[in-house]
Amino acid sequence: MKFRKLLLESFNVLYRNPKLFLPKLIVAAVYSIGLLLMAFLLIKSLLLILSASTGMLSAEQLSLMPALFVLSLFALAFSIFSLVLDILVNAMYPVLVSDYRKKKKLSLKRAFGFALGKSLRIIPLMLVVVISISFLLLAVFNFLIEFHSISLGLFVVLFLVVSFILIVFLYMFYPVVMLEDVSALKGLKRSFLMGKQNFLLVSKASTIPFILSIASAAIAFFVYFNVFFLVLFVGLRFIIALFYTYHMVLNPTLYFSVQKVSE
Repeated sequence: MKFRKLLLESFNVLYRNPKLFLPKLIVAAVYSIGLLLMAFLLIKSLLLILSASTGMLSAEQLSLMPALFVLSLFALAFSIFSLVLDILVNAMYPVLVSDYRKKKKLSLKRAFGFALGKSLRIIPLMLVVVISISFLLLAVFNFLIEFHSISLGLFVVLFLVVSFILIVFLYMFYPVVMLEDVSALKGLKRSFLMGKQNFLLVSKASTIPFILSIASAAIAFFVYFNVFFLVLFVGLRFIIALFYTYHMVLNPTLYFSVQKVSE
């Protein structure tokens, strides 16, 4: 019943303040540009590799390689920019929900400025966490595949289990760091503690970003096979952004409900 009450409370916040959808929609638009760019680069690169393997690489294709390299560097920089923007936008919602609970006027500009002011706390740590986990999983995957010590299906299952546990333990990071006077590392520790003490409740809330991430990745797999799926993917990214907004409002709402228990 408590979780159902939190879901309803989060819905009421969005119902009364629909402008809260705007930040995540902007992030979805930025991510979509990056995805289109990555799709273009992937298709061009695969065509070059295919032509090179068959010995039919033309002079025109060779002349495109420097441009593709520069474009790849731009795509990498744009991806980092998108991730940083997403982190800052996510950091806005604890401030907005806190203001709502205090019956203050909600200001997206003020919330973004507050998040920007704490950017040195949240951005480096979040980037390190995301990049470290990505490289670690990639390294483990390559090792397991190379030595045939595990099936691909079992690896996917392990990946999903580990990902879900990480989401649970990191779930409270944004509200803790944004609303409490703690460092990023202490915020990470407190997030872990709150997730552990409220594992069942946080697990229920964590299923929202978990399912959305899986759905987004599954659709992305088909993007490179058909232009229709690319258009569908971009459209669904915006729909998913609406659900992510709800999740980002639920996140601090749940935090406020358990913070006293975790102190």
